[in-house]
Amino acid sequence: MPTGTTFWPLIHATADHLQATRLRDRLLCDIDLAGFACDYPVVRDNTRLLRLEYPHVSAEDFDHGRRAFIAKLLDEPALFRSGRVPAGGEARARENIRRGLEAGPRA
Repeated sequence: MPTGTTFWPLIHATADHLQATRLRDRLLCDIDLAGFACDYPVVRDNTRLLRLEYPHVSAEDFDHGRRAFIAKLLDEPALFRSGRVPAGGEARARENIRRGLEAGPRA
């Protein structure tokens, strides 16, 4: 039976999505970021749903943290690092992130 020590490295890998070195961790990070490669209305809805997971964080702090996180991702040479994301996924995700940043808070 899996224990907390089995899952902790996976959870830790998604903390910033940039430090994962093992394939399973990179796959999990890719899965976690895959929503950015959806149609933009889905990305917007996912952001709204994610916001619901943080009721204890002010809207201003959430928006600031979210924007900082996705801007940091955009600065990286690759969002998806497993080598298993379908063609076009990287470009679409980057476009959606740019669009979200340009739209401003709560977009």
